[in-house]
Amino acid sequence: MSKKLSRDIEREPWERLPDESIHCFEMFKYFLSLGYKGKVYEVATYFNAESASDTYKHSHNYNWIDRRRKWLDHLNLLQIQETEKTVKEMARRHASNSMLNESALMMPVKIFMKQLQTRGTGELEEMSMKDLLRFVYQTASLYPTTVSTERMARGQATEISKSELAHSGDMSLKIIKPTIHDNIDNDEL
Repeated sequence: MSKKLSRDIEREPWERLPDESIHCFEMFKYFLSLGYKGKVYEVATYFNAESASDTYKHSHNYNWIDRRRKWLDHLNLLQIQETEKTVKEMARRHASNSMLNESALMMPVKIFMKQLQTRGTGELEEMSMKDLLRFVYQTASLYPTTVSTERMARGQATEISKSELAHSGDMSLKIIKPTIHDNIDNDEL
């Protein structure tokens, strides 16, 4: 590493170094803007350098290549962290929506059970028993998908299956963690 790269521990490698002139730092910033494929000669051309060798000297003395790599690593880390944050927020939202959906799907069941308990006291509130029973059956068919969606959003297994090993007779459990799209038919989209 170059002697000129000595700096405070607090300073990031892509920041201006203590002994780096403003002009050299401007050239370095342009070099960073070119991305990982940027070439030093492109900096010399952009700044109309009298001698490309001076630009190469600045690049070497101030370790542009290594500083660029560290800058790009930093940007990648920030992007990964932002993606992780977004995915966690999405999972929370899916789990919350699934719970709301589950609650809504269970409403006819709750009404049906209430009506079943008070059936002899008079007319059904807003629906006939036949309609309520039909909704109970519809709810029952949708409930596993709703529960599965919530479990997937929380990163939990949705299915546990048994499989036997043919050669030893030992039994093993296989936990299956499908993705959300595994439970959606094209007709449902």
